Amino acid sequence: MKRFTSFATFILLVAAMSIFLGCQFIPMLNFTVTYEDGVADADISVPSEATYTVGATVSINFDEIGERPGYTFKCWSDGSINYTKGTKEGLVMGMANITLTAIWELIPAPEPEPEPQPEPEPEPQPQPQPDPQPDPESEVQPQPQPDPEPAPQPEQPPAPVYTYYTVKHYKQNLNDDNYTLAYTDYCNGYAGNQTQACSRTFEHYTADPITQATIEADGSTEVRINYSLETITFTLNLEGGTLDSQTGTITKTGKYGQSVNISNPTWERHSFSGWQDQNARYGDLPNTFTENGTFTATWTCVSGISVTFSSVTDLSITKTVTDTTITLNPISGFSNYTWKIDGANATSMNGVTINSYYGYLTIPVSSLTPNAVYQVSLSATRNGIPYSTQIAIKRESN
Repeated sequence: MKRFTSFATFILLVAAMSIFLGCQFIPMLNFTVTYEDGVADADISVPSEATYTVGATVSINFDEIGERPGYTFKCWSDGSINYTKGTKEGLVMGMANITLTAIWELIPAPEPEPEPQPEPEPEPQPQPQPDPQPDPESEVQPQPQPDPEPAPQPEQPPAPVYTYYTVKHYKQNLNDDNYTLAYTDYCNGYAGNQTQACSRTFEHYTADPITQATIEADGSTEVRINYSLETITFTLNLEGGTLDSQTGTITKTGKYGQSVNISNPTWERHSFSGWQDQNARYGDLPNTFTENGTFTATWTCVSGISVTFSSVTDLSITKTVTDTTITLNPISGFSNYTWKIDGANATSMNGVTINSYYGYLTIPVSSLTPNAVYQVSLSATRNGIPYSTQIAIKRESN
């Protein structure tokens, strides 16, 4: 296969005189148009490559193409667009090198002339004989003879057509179940035969089964191959807790690279402390699905303390509950924190403290009356905008 190629030429003229003269230099970007003959079984001359500036109009060369015995030149192709003389002869130079590959059509073999058939010989005619006096009642009338049918001519099979077809590779999207075109292959074969499409290798993708097709002579045949993302599985041992109404050991799955969005489990009179992985490391679940893993929930026993957040809130809070204290910590980025318990300033309750810098509230469990429900509210500002939230706290009787 003959090919003329070169890398993109970046020309940057930096001259010391430009600094002296106070000039600003703008670099020029040039890229190359390369022609390939598109075959491996012949040495065919093709036009030389040419370099163009970005935005220039490129007139594609159709006049310097060598001959390929048994084929005719059809068009140039850049992998997605075909350029044909008289129809589409140019393009605008973009920000990348362009390779144009020749597309060939097989010249059909001429059909042989049918052999002449010999003329049938005339049947011999009987010599006239003197007619005897026939009995008119017993005279047999001659029957007409059918003309002989001509011998059937053998049908000539059509010459095979060698043409091309495309194989398109589609990768599954990360955040939905649709697919996006990732690569296109151009293959050759004889019209009427089956395609021989093969899958490619994409990391963390698996090719779906391939459906081959019959090759059409006009080059319109297309084979599509879908590739599904690898599925990652998290095995979660809840250790007495509940997650999404499930208990015991459950699994959560996601596509490779997809964000993990799994809530923390809950357990009455227990505070969730985090996950322990198969390597005995403690912490949160990974942020993305990248490898299979097993995680075990860890808990801290709480003396019958329930903390319920309002379902409608614009100020997020995390809780930490122990046998002796309840700590409510707002997310960072706020200021002017105001905590209240049952409508009064929170610090009016015995033992309650507020961190003036981070704004978190600490309530001693001993200050709570068993079976009483306390309404805790927080208001704060961020960028001058007020935010608020509501929390209900109850201490169960021992």
